[in-house]
Amino acid sequence: MNLVRITAIYQSNAKHVNFSAILVDDQGNCIDARTVVYVRTTPSHISLEPALGQVWQVEGACIESEQSHGSYVMKAKTYTEPKLTAVLPSSNEAFVRFLTDDKDFKGIGESKARELWNTFGSQIFEICEKQDIAVLTNHLTKKSLESLLRGYEKYSNLKYTQWMTEKEIPLAIQKRLIKLHKTDSVEQIKQNPYHLVTMGLNFKQADAIAQKHFGYQKDSENRLSAAIEDSLRKHSEKGHTIAKASDLKPRLETLLGAYGGLVEKAFTVGANKLSFIKQDERYHLTSTYIMEQVVAKRFKLLASQVDDWSNEHQNALQLMLSELPYALTSEQIEAISTSMKNHISCITGGAGTGKTTVIRTALRAMNETGFTIIPVALAGRAAKRMHESIGFITTTIARLLREKPVEQGKKLLVIDEAGMVDIATMYRLVKHIHPDCRILMVGDSYQLPPIGSGVVLNDTIKSNAVAVSELTIVQRQSSESGVPDYANAIKNGELPNQLNSGCISFHHSPDDFIAKQCVELMIQSSLDAMILAPTKQMVSEINLLAQDLKNPNGIPMELSLFEQKYRTEFRLGDPVIFTKNNYQAGVQNGSLGKLVSIENWGAVELEDGSVLELDNDLFDSLSLAYAITLHKAQGSQFEHVIVALKGSRIVDRSWLYTAVTRVESKLDIVGSELTFNHAVQRQSASNIRQTYLAELIAQSS
Repeated sequence: MNLVRITAIYQSNAKHVNFSAILVDDQGNCIDARTVVYVRTTPSHISLEPALGQVWQVEGACIESEQSHGSYVMKAKTYTEPKLTAVLPSSNEAFVRFLTDDKDFKGIGESKARELWNTFGSQIFEICEKQDIAVLTNHLTKKSLESLLRGYEKYSNLKYTQWMTEKEIPLAIQKRLIKLHKTDSVEQIKQNPYHLVTMGLNFKQADAIAQKHFGYQKDSENRLSAAIEDSLRKHSEKGHTIAKASDLKPRLETLLGAYGGLVEKAFTVGANKLSFIKQDERYHLTSTYIMEQVVAKRFKLLASQVDDWSNEHQNALQLMLSELPYALTSEQIEAISTSMKNHISCITGGAGTGKTTVIRTALRAMNETGFTIIPVALAGRAAKRMHESIGFITTTIARLLREKPVEQGKKLLVIDEAGMVDIATMYRLVKHIHPDCRILMVGDSYQLPPIGSGVVLNDTIKSNAVAVSELTIVQRQSSESGVPDYANAIKNGELPNQLNSGCISFHHSPDDFIAKQCVELMIQSSLDAMILAPTKQMVSEINLLAQDLKNPNGIPMELSLFEQKYRTEFRLGDPVIFTKNNYQAGVQNGSLGKLVSIENWGAVELEDGSVLELDNDLFDSLSLAYAITLHKAQGSQFEHVIVALKGSRIVDRSWLYTAVTRVESKLDIVGSELTFNHAVQRQSASNIRQTYLAELIAQSS
C-alpha cells in the first residue's frame, strides 16, 4: 500500500482514468523524489473525479521500471486497476495543496488556504460538511465561501463511500446512490439493502450483501419484493413495460427456488414497495408506469384539440404547393392538411412514399401561419439528414433536453424517426415542452423498434385516438430498382418473388464466411459502401477483417502514455464513427468520417469535408466503421448497402426491412436463404412487446 499525491492527469473521461503521482507520507509530504507512480484505471474503480493535489491510497500489484534522463535515473511504479481510496489532507501543507491545486476551489489562494488550516485545522471539513457559514465569514469573501463549499461537495461523500465499500457495494452503484440520495445514502441501504436492485445491482449481488452484512432471511418481504422487481427489469430489457405473472415466474424460480412457496409468497407479498405496481393481474415497474401515464395524458389532451380548416390554412398550403416543381398526390395533400389541423398527429409510410416532401411542405406551411418549428431526431446522423431534407435547423433530442424548456406559444415539435423513441425519451420530451406545444411524429412503424422499453409510435397509432396519415404510394424509387416491392413484401411477412431483383443481389453464404464475403464486396465496390450487421460482436469481427483486407498498409496509430507507446485499434485511412455527442466539436453519435492523421490524438475528416483535430474525449468516442450496427444506420442511407445476414435474436422482419430500406443505389445481402426466410416470417419485435400506452391513450378521459 502506498500514499500518492496526483501531479498530472493524462485522461479522465467515461472510459479511462490515467494519472501520475508522487509518493507521500501521511502528512502529504513527498518521500521519494526519484520515483514516479503511474495509475491506469476506469471510472468504475474510482470514487471521485481525480484532481491535481489529491492524495490517494493505492493498493495492488505494480510493475516497477527505470527511466533514464541522461545521467539521471527515475524509477517508475505502474498500477493497473488498483484499489484506490481518496484521503483528505491532515496537515497544513497538504491542505494548502489540496485547495490551491484543485480547480473546483477556484478563488482560494495559498494564503487563505493556510489561514483556514491555521485557524480550524482538520475541523474545517466538519465545518464544510455542516455548511457552518457563520464561522467562515470572517476569513472568506462570499464568492470564496461559495467556492469552498461547492468544491468540498465531492469530497463530503468519502465517508459514505468508505462505509459502502466495507459492505461490498460496487463503486458505480455507490455513485448512483449518492447522486440520488446524497447524505441519506447510507440510511437508505440500512433500511432496505435490496434498494440496491433499484440502483442497478442485480438481485443475486444485492441478496448476497443483504444476507451477509445485514442478516436478512430468505423469506423477507423486502427480499421477495426485490426479486419481483429484478424479474420485471429483466422483462423490460426485452422492450416490455408490463408483465403477467407467467412472464415473471421462470426468473423468480431461478432467484428464489422452485420449491418452498417463496415464489407464490412473492406474488402475494401485498403492499406496493414503490418499485413496482400490480394492476389488473399485470405488473408494472413504477418508473415506466408513471411515464406511460404522463405521456398518455399529454397525448389525449393534444388529440382533443383540432383546428377548423381556415382561409389562413388554405392560403399557406396553396402557397407551398405552388412552389413545388411537381404536383402532390391527394394522399400526400391530405396528410399535410391533417398535420396542420391536429395538435398531435403522425405521418407514417415506407421507403420512397414521399414522407420527406410531405413533411417539408407541411412544416413550411405551418411556419407560414406563424408556428415556430422545432425538429428533432434521436440520432445525430438522422438529425443532420433531416436538416438537409426540410431546411429547418434540426437538433438531437438529447441536445434539446439540455436546453431550456420549450415555453408557451405557437410551437410545433417534430420528431423524425419517431419509431426509435422509447417511452423514457418521450416522457422527458413531454415534460420539457409546454402543454400547448403541438407534436408531429414522423416515422415508419415497420422499422426497428426502440432499443429501450416501449413502442411509442406504434402504440399511438394502435390507440386510434390520434390522427394518423399513412403514405402508401411509392414516389422515390423506380420500380426497376426492385427495392419498393422487395421491402413491401418483407414488411407484410411475405417472401419476395425473387431473391435477386433489380439493384438487389443475394449471395448465398454459410455463417462462417459471411464476414469475409461482405468485406470482399466492399473492396470490389466503386460506391460509398457500408456493411450493416446485427450485433456488436459481428460488427467488431467485420471491422477487424475489413481493416486488414481493405487498409493493409495503413500506418498503425500509437498513443504516448506514461512515456510509453500504446498501439490503438486504428490505422491511418480507416473509416470511423463517433459514438457520443460532442456539440462543441460539432459531432454527434453516429457521425462518420475518415482518420486522416495519427499525430497526437489524431484527426478525422468528416462527411462535410472539414477536418476535426481529436482530443482524448473525442478519441475515446471513436470506433471503426467499415461496418456498423443497423441501429446506428437507422435514419441514414448509403449508396451501397451490404447486409451481413447472420441469425440473431434481433434479426426479424423489422430488422430486415429496415436494412433493405437504407439503400440508395445497390444492395447486397450475404447469408443463407433459410436465415432470410426465418427473418421474414418472424414477427417484428415491436408487435410482440407488451405495453400499456395504447390502452391508456384510447381510454376516455
